[in-house]
Amino acid sequence: MIVASCALPGERRAVLEQLSHAGIPVRVSSWLGNEEDLLLVHSPQVARNLRRLGVIEAALCSLGAAREAASLGEPAILLVTKSLWAGVHSTRPESPVNLHVYVARLLGARRPLLVVVDKHFPRGTVEFAGGETYVAALYSASEGAKVKLMVKNSNLLLLPMPPGASDGTFARYVDVLGEYADALDPDVTVIGIGTDLHYRDVQGEHFVSEWGYARLVERLGRSRAIVVLECAAPGNHTVSIMSTALDVLRGRRHVDFEPRVEESAAVREESSRVLRLVRRIMRDRTSM
Repeated sequence: MIVASCALPGERRAVLEQLSHAGIPVRVSSWLGNEEDLLLVHSPQVARNLRRLGVIEAALCSLGAAREAASLGEPAILLVTKSLWAGVHSTRPESPVNLHVYVARLLGARRPLLVVVDKHFPRGTVEFAGGETYVAALYSASEGAKVKLMVKNSNLLLLPMPPGASDGTFARYVDVLGEYADALDPDVTVIGIGTDLHYRDVQGEHFVSEWGYARLVERLGRSRAIVVLECAAPGNHTVSIMSTALDVLRGRRHVDFEPRVEESAAVREESSRVLRLVRRIMRDRTSM
C-alpha cells in the first residue's frame, strides 16, 4: 500500500496520479498530526518556523500519513513531503519534517536504522545519528565524501557513489549496507528512496535500474520496514520503482540480480576505493 499525505506539493501530486493510473493501491490519508508529534522529532522552534514558512499544514499532513501507514500492519510506502533535509532544529519548505525519524519513534524502535538512498546528501537526517539511532546514506560522490563526519560519529555509515555508476556498483554498495544492517540487527528499518539514481531520471548522475532498487529493498527490508519516497520526479520510472519496491516488501518478487549497464573502469576503481575505506572504518569500530 502507498499512503499519501493529504497535502502534497505539485510534483508529488503528479506522482500520485501516475501511481493511481497504473493500478497501484494508493490511500490518501485524512489523518493529521499535531505539535506533540513534531516534538517527537524536532525542537519547539521548528513549529514556529513552519508557520512562518507557511508549510505547517504540509508537515502535519505528512505526520498523519506516517501514523496511518504505521497502523496498517502491512508493508507501506509513504508519499509525503521530502524528509532528508529536516534536522533537529531546522527545516526547509520542501522538507518540513523528518519522517525517517518520526516513523522510527512512532513505532517505538529501540534500535532503529535510518537508510537514505538518494543523489543528495541527507543533511538533516544525519543529525539524528547517536545513542541507539543509526543512519546510513548512499548518495552521489558529487555531494562530497564526508569521511571525517563518519569517523567522528560511529553511528553513521556514509557511502558516496561515483557518478556514472550502474547496477554493478550499486549492488556492491547495497551489500555493504546489508552487512551493516546485519551487524546492528535493528528492530525497525526506515528506507528513504530517491529515484534520482535511476538511469531514466533527468536529474540523475547514475544508471541504476529497477533491479538495483529491488535488491536494496530485499536486502534491507528483513526487519520491520517502511519506505519513504524521497526525491522523485514524475515519470514512468518512479511508478516502476515503487511498484517493484511494493512487490519485494510483500514477498512477491525474488531478485535475480542482472546488471543492466556496463560501467567504466574508472567508476569501478573509484567505487572499490570507497568501499575499501568504508569497510576499514567499520572494522576499526568493531575492534575498539
